[in-house]
Amino acid sequence: MHRPSLLAVFVLSSIGCGSGSKSDPSDALAACGEPQEISEDTLIAWDFEQSIHEMVQCGNLSNQLSASLYQAAATLLFNPAQAPDAFSFVDGRFQVSQDDVTMTVTVTCGALSVGCSEGDVIGSDPFLIESYLIGAEPEEFDGATLVIPFDEPGPLVKLLGLGANPSSPARISGPELAVFVNTIQRLRVNTVIDLDTPVNDSTVTYSLKSGRVDLEAMKDGEPWPYELKDASATRALQTASPTTWDIEFVDGGLDGTIELEVLGGDVEYTVSYTYGPASMTPAVEMECIGGADTGS
Repeated sequence: MHRPSLLAVFVLSSIGCGSGSKSDPSDALAACGEPQEISEDTLIAWDFEQSIHEMVQCGNLSNQLSASLYQAAATLLFNPAQAPDAFSFVDGRFQVSQDDVTMTVTVTCGALSVGCSEGDVIGSDPFLIESYLIGAEPEEFDGATLVIPFDEPGPLVKLLGLGANPSSPARISGPELAVFVNTIQRLRVNTVIDLDTPVNDSTVTYSLKSGRVDLEAMKDGEPWPYELKDASATRALQTASPTTWDIEFVDGGLDGTIELEVLGGDVEYTVSYTYGPASMTPAVEMECIGGADTGS
């Protein structure tokens, strides 16, 4: 039985499998094989489509992390905060991991950040005050100034705008706090998904990345691409490899097209999955390779 997806750690509305069309896309392959051959050799295409659902789960989790950090920025130095429960912070990155899929989210400095340069990796958990001021004690307000006693500077102390080695207690004025909040909200995230999983009798692997996306853009629901690093599927003698990969995450779903070339079986064909607007199930089309153009 196929393992649970990341749906187990982030509850979404139910997702259907298979074609978004009432007709059977494999009907388009009638000229290049017998019905039993077509039925058998198109299973790999449906298995790959099933695996694409992980992109939706991971996209929603990445957006949840980004929104949490953006919203926490204004109170990070006042109240304890933490990443959403699905995430752990491992080796300088947020991570969600199961047996067959790992998603890592790297946080970097954005444009006009204070205390770091654009693209610098935030290698400590930005939700924790210990990352800024180690041994920080409960803060006090001294008029319009936030006063925080601490033991020693933390690895992210420069983001406070007080330099690399502030003395204790740290004194942060209202305008300085606003600059810190702005710095956190300008951070960027880079999501990487590595999947290697059995789906029924197929094995699907892919490695994807989002590129660096602003927290604010993710919070506002702006689309961001799933850039392809590598992808393939195998089933017995069959292989499926992408020829087109133009897909982005938006508003809890996917937009764009993925096209595969499926070789090695009795029936060789291309299959395309077209998503949108912001959908979780695609329109599917199949076409023979080297045979008559049968349409869809």
